Amino acid sequence: MRKISDKSILAVFVLFSGIVGMAWSAMATSQTVSIHIDHRPPFFSPQTVSMVAGGVVQWENRTREVHTILADNCLRRSKCSFESPVIEPGGTFVVPNLPAGDYAYHCGIHPFMRGVLTVKGKSSRVESADI
Repeated sequence: MRKISDKSILAVFVLFSGIVGMAWSAMATSQTVSIHIDHRPPFFSPQTVSMVAGGVVQWENRTREVHTILADNCLRRSKCSFESPVIEPGGTFVVPNLPAGDYAYHCGIHPFMRGVLTVKGKSSRVESADI
């Protein structure tokens, strides 16, 4: 019978740790950012939010009225980054995998409701703050 050396056990442990670490890293960079639609200013909470590219942003309508989410670039006849259908009270709108960039947006029904989403490259630090 062949005896397993301490070096072999250590090598298997290091290999396994590396695989688990890579899987954990992939899960950690994939995030969901939630933005609540409220009936009082600032209307979107948080009004300004940053996230890592590859994540998901979700708006949740917490009001008793319908709303839409419309990227400001949709108004300039350029590529429209995102545009929701009507979001019913209690409903959500989800946008996955936005590329890095700054996305000003507003409610298409109530244009005074405005927010900003910043998507950063995969290695950036993520922060959010209300304005």
